[in-house]
Amino acid sequence: VPEELQVERDFILEAVALNGLALGYSPPEFVADREIASAAVRQNGMALQFVSADLKLDIGIVSMAALQNPEALGYAGSKEIRGAIDNLEKAPDEMKDNAGVVELAIQKSWEALAHASPRLRADRDLVLLALGQDAC
Repeated sequence: VPEELQVERDFILEAVALNGLALGYSPPEFVADREIASAAVRQNGMALQFVSADLKLDIGIVSMAALQNPEALGYAGSKEIRGAIDNLEKAPDEMKDNAGVVELAIQKSWEALAHASPRLRADRDLVLLALGQDAC
């Protein structure tokens, strides 16, 4: 890739939307860019390993990555985020009201829905997901 394109934000955004792992070859200012990081982890959750340390603590970024590939959780910057997915009951309220975190928790155990925020307990898609987990 020509050097002049490697510093062009729009080019990087397009590149990571096609291949999230391209974020690993991006300059530091782009791995800290929330929009670019979001595009990368939506395309490939494992791109979470390349986002900035601050964004590895961002619940939205981490949950996007983990929804795309649950193994990406290993790159989350906070044990609290990983713990919330494993035990939603003891998670902070902010995480109980994050649809991505709750969805991941339900994928592990349908019973997690009971510990989600009231708003998310009423979410039709999450309820259906929990009901589907119960049938397994």
